Amino acid sequence: MSRQGFWLVISLAVGMLQAWDSGGFSSGPLVAALIVVGIALPAATIAARVPHEVRIAALVVGAILLVGARLAAPVSLNGLHLALFPAALYILFLRRIAFDGQLQSA
Repeated sequence: MSRQGFWLVISLAVGMLQAWDSGGFSSGPLVAALIVVGIALPAATIAARVPHEVRIAALVVGAILLVGARLAAPVSLNGLHLALFPAALYILFLRRIAFDGQLQSA
């Protein structure tokens, strides 16, 4: 499995697990849709060949969608933004570093 594939799977798995743990999927279809799109959008840019600016924009849009989900939810969705942590870690810090510690060319 490639490095991008690994981070895509980790981002989706941790994101969906955190959303489930926060109770986001039992808060109605609108909230669930906002959560799924908010998590999937930044994760999808990990696997896609897009410029780094697009990845950062997707991360910001994902955070905005999760804020919208928290505002629309009838219950408190504390910890929902932790769902973006793996994607943010890869997009902001790890995408340019290879596993051997060497910087990769963009």
